[in-house]
Amino acid sequence: MSQGDRWRCDIFALIYRENRIGVNRHAVLVSRKNGPAVERVRIKRIYREVYKNSSLIPSAGIDILIRPFYGVHHEYARALRRFEAWCETVG
Repeated sequence: MSQGDRWRCDIFALIYRENRIGVNRHAVLVSRKNGPAVERVRIKRIYREVYKNSSLIPSAGIDILIRPFYGVHHEYARALRRFEAWCETVG
């Protein structure tokens, strides 16, 4: 996804672009710097829930890569607010 558009906030970065299949896809990329496996899995679970429960997901046909920053406390409510702010900018 090197050709995608980028968006950043204080807890994660997004890379996104349109795809040709007409279905939204998402991935969460968590670095080993985020901590041991248990912590990385918890962070992935938080961001999967954020994507699933967001009411403002853009129109179909977008690939989204979510990359949480390390050294930041990740909590569901804060991540959901930031993700929905991105959804509003994309439309």
